[in-house]
Amino acid sequence: MEVRFLETFLKVAHTENVSLAAAELDYSQSAVTLHIQQLERTVGVPLFDRLGRGVQLNENGRAFIPHAKAVLQSIQRARHFAHSDVPSGKLRIGCAESIAHTVLPDVLTMFHETYPGVEVVIETEWTPDDMLKALWANELDFMYTFDEPVVGDDLIRAVVVEEPIVFVQKEARSIEAIESLERAPFLLTERGVSYRHALEHALLGYGIRLHPMLEVGDTSLILRLVRRGIGMSFLPMFVVEEALRSGELHEVDTPLDPLSMERQLIYHRQKWVSPAMHAFLQCVDAVEPD
Repeated sequence: MEVRFLETFLKVAHTENVSLAAAELDYSQSAVTLHIQQLERTVGVPLFDRLGRGVQLNENGRAFIPHAKAVLQSIQRARHFAHSDVPSGKLRIGCAESIAHTVLPDVLTMFHETYPGVEVVIETEWTPDDMLKALWANELDFMYTFDEPVVGDDLIRAVVVEEPIVFVQKEARSIEAIESLERAPFLLTERGVSYRHALEHALLGYGIRLHPMLEVGDTSLILRLVRRGIGMSFLPMFVVEEALRSGELHEVDTPLDPLSMERQLIYHRQKWVSPAMHAFLQCVDAVEPD
């Protein structure tokens, strides 16, 4: 059984698409098909159902995933056995955009100054579900998200911090009637973002639907516009903390019950914690407030 057959299997299992897997692995489609056929011949059972032009994992394939991962992880450990413990190589992190702009800079500054030999790749375009799938496929070392608790027996939550989400604007004010929020000039993150969804869900209980004046996925842009006095926003405290402390922005009191979510740094329980991963965890711990 060749290592590349297992790598191809996990990639096809993740994408459920032979052509996409071939492109990501830089193989031809025929090579990917041959790898899967030879792996199935070795294990003695089919791992995929061929439905028309597509492929889907069958029960055998789903059961084989942890075995394939375990073999690849053992090989990875063996390859690093004689290597130095000095962090090197590539560190792959899926990260919520709001965390990337506010929490990560201090961590990455310390990490780069201490371990310049590590190449760090940050992915901010993926949803939490995408990041979770990538952890399973060993395409990410960490996911750093701001969401409802992400839990599972297969996950290690290295950082868990409950963070409040607050209404902010340039001028100090308070909102007495919750119905006033429906007419407020909101600048909000895109639909589907965890804390935007939580706000909309809470307001629906009062029969209120939001009609923001601006929707954009970039929290740093929202923050700049609110600082200029353009509307009001609803953002995690870690995004607006500095602006509130300096007096550039003010928190808006509303009758709505406080909302919060968890900032979570997660990796797979079966993932070998490389020297680079261990060093990154140390840097995160060093900059986290007590």
